[in-house]
This record gives sequence, C-alpha cells and structure tokens, in this order.
Amino acid sequence: MKIGDADIQTPGLTPLRVIHVAPRPPATLTVTLSDGTVNKIDLADQLWGSLEPLKDPALFAQAGVNEQSGRGEWPNGLDLPLDMVLL
Repeated sequence: MKIGDADIQTPGLTPLRVIHVAPRPPATLTVTLSDGTVNKIDLADQLWGSLEPLKDPALFAQAGVNEQSGRGEWPNGLDLPLDMVLL
C-alpha cells in the first residue's frame, strides 16, 4: 500500500471505505467507515502545504465522500486518504 490508496486491504477482509463525512469547521471531521467505525479527526495541525486551502471554513464545510474512490474529499480536488482516517 502506498500513501493515498483508496482502500486499506487486509487479506480475507473487505477493504475499508469512507461512507460518510461530517465536517465540523474550522478543522474537524467525523468520518464513518464501511465497517461501522466512526472516527473524529482534528486536522488543525495538518492544514498547511497542499491542505492550506482547507483553512477556509466555507471550503472545509464542503467535505463529502467520493463514492468511486471511497475517500473523503473536497470540491477543489483535495482528498482524505484512509491512512489519515485510521490514525
């Protein structure tokens, strides 16, 4: 697996996918995975570099799920890799 893969795969198990994202500006996401796990993720310390545009609360609030990739994403093309969700 490389960083950014859509699915975390374990032999014999169904790959995990993001099925719901609830943004809580300024920098928190509540993410539901396909196995029923719900994780609250505080991204405040991560919003620099390529993620810096997400400091805009209006953009951050537009987080959703890309049904095809099974990842959280924003309309500007930024996405949330599953490895970040599982930390």
